[in-house]
Amino acid sequence: MRAFVALLLVGCAQQSHHVAVDGRNDAPSDADPFTCMSAAGTANVVVRMVGPAKVYDRLFAGGIQLGGAARHAATGAPFALDLVFANQSPISSDMGTCCGTPSSSCCGIDTVSASVPQLPSGGELGSHATTVSGTEFSETGTLTITDWIHPFDAPPGHVAGSLSVATATVTIDATFDNVFCAGMVGATI
Repeated sequence: MRAFVALLLVGCAQQSHHVAVDGRNDAPSDADPFTCMSAAGTANVVVRMVGPAKVYDRLFAGGIQLGGAARHAATGAPFALDLVFANQSPISSDMGTCCGTPSSSCCGIDTVSASVPQLPSGGELGSHATTVSGTEFSETGTLTITDWIHPFDAPPGHVAGSLSVATATVTIDATFDNVFCAGMVGATI
C-alpha cells in the first residue's frame, strides 16, 4: 500500500480564484479549504447508454504526484490524474477523491470519473488512454489535454481538454476546463 501526504496548498487555494464563463467564482470558501466548488459549465459530459442520455456539467480535478512532492519538472515523476464529473457543487474534497475511485461505495452522488494512472511529466498535453467509470459502466477511453498547468508548479493548477469513449454499450463525448481542487491533490512519499 503506498502512503501519501496530502499537500494542502491551503494558502494558495484561498487566494487563487477561477471565474467561470458564467461569472461565478468557483474558489473554495475561506471557511473551509477542503470544499471543492465547480461552476456549471466547467464540463459538458454526455453519456449515452440505453435510455435517455445523462449530462454532467461540473469538473472536479485532482490527482497524486507520484515520486514525492518535489517539483515534478525536476524529478520527471508522473502525475496520477483523476477527473470527477458531477452536477452538484460544492462537494467535500474527501467526496471528490472517493468519487474518483471506480466502483467506490463512498461517493454518494451520481458521477463519472476519468483517471490516467501515469500522466508523464512534460508530456501532459495530448491524448492519453484513460479508464472512465460511472455507476453502470467502466470502460477505456481517450482523454485529450489541451491546456495544462501542474498544480504543484502554479497552484491551484488548471486542466482543459476532451474525453471520448465509444463501445457497444456506452458512448461518452465530453469537454472540460477548470482548476484543481486543492484538497484532491496529494503526493506519494
